[in-house]
Amino acid sequence: MKRVIFSVYKEVNDNSVTDYKKEQLKLYKDKLIKRQHDYAKFCGADYFVFENNNFVVDEYNSIQFFKIYQFEKLANEYDEILYLDLDIIPFKFINFFENQDLSKLCCFKQDGEEWGLKRYFSDKTVKYKYQVDRKNYQYFYSLDSQNWYIKACAKNAMLLLGDYGKLNNMIINTGVLGGNKELIKSINFSNQLNDMIKLMEEAKEDNLYPDDISKLIKPNNEVFLTYLVEKNNIPVNNMNEIWNYIQDDLKCGMFSPQGHYKKSDIWKKIIFLHLINKLFEKFDRKYNIF
Repeated sequence: MKRVIFSVYKEVNDNSVTDYKKEQLKLYKDKLIKRQHDYAKFCGADYFVFENNNFVVDEYNSIQFFKIYQFEKLANEYDEILYLDLDIIPFKFINFFENQDLSKLCCFKQDGEEWGLKRYFSDKTVKYKYQVDRKNYQYFYSLDSQNWYIKACAKNAMLLLGDYGKLNNMIINTGVLGGNKELIKSINFSNQLNDMIKLMEEAKEDNLYPDDISKLIKPNNEVFLTYLVEKNNIPVNNMNEIWNYIQDDLKCGMFSPQGHYKKSDIWKKIIFLHLINKLFEKFDRKYNIF
C-alpha cells in the first residue's frame, strides 16, 4: 500500500490574501513543512510540497485549483492520498490512513449559513433576514467571494441550472482531503474545470440570487468540488471537525460550527489544527507545536 501526504506553496503577490497572512506563511513555511513531514513519516507515507506558478483566477485561487490537480496526479502513483493545506498543523499524531474510510472522499463539510452568516450577525442587537424562495435579502458589508454563504449560493445556482438535487448550504472545505486512487479518479475534476467555469458564469446570469450576491460569485475549488460531488453522488466520508479544526479571524480559539463556545477539552481531541488566521506564534507559544 503506497501512501502519500502533500501540500502546496506559493508566495501570493496580489491582494487576494492579506499582507499579514502572506508574511506569516512565508515566515513559518519551513516549520510548517517540517511538522507535516514528521507526521507523514509517522504515518509511513511519502511527503511532498509542490509549488505553483499558474494563474486561473487570481493567485490565491490558482493555488486552490492546483492542489486538486496534484491530488488527481498523485492518484496515478499512490494507492491512498492525503492533502493538507500548509497552514494545517498535525496537532496530535494519529494515523489518518488507519482511521478514515478512504474509499470515500474524506473531508469536513461546512454549513454556509452557520459559517458565512450567523457568525457575522451573532450580536443580539443586529438582525438579518434572508428568504431564498422570495429572494428577499438584507446584507452587510462583510460578505465577499470567500464567504461560505456566497460559496453555497454559487454551488446551488450551478446545480439548479442543471436540475440537480435540492438546495442545501453545505460546502466541502478542501484544507484536508483524502481518498484512494479509485475514488479520486472518479471525481475527474481537472477535465471538467473549464466547463464548470462556463457553467458558473451562466448560473450568475440566471437570477436565482439577487445582484448583491451574484456579483460576489467567482470560480472556486470548494464550490466546484462540492458541485461535482453532489451532482454525481460521489460517496463522502464527512469527518469530525477534529480532523480539520478551523481557527479563523472570528472568535479565535472558541467558535464551533454549531455556533456555541467549545469547552476547553476539545484541545485534547484535535488532530489537525487549521490556522486560517495564521496566528502560528500564538498557538506555538500555548501548545508548543513547533
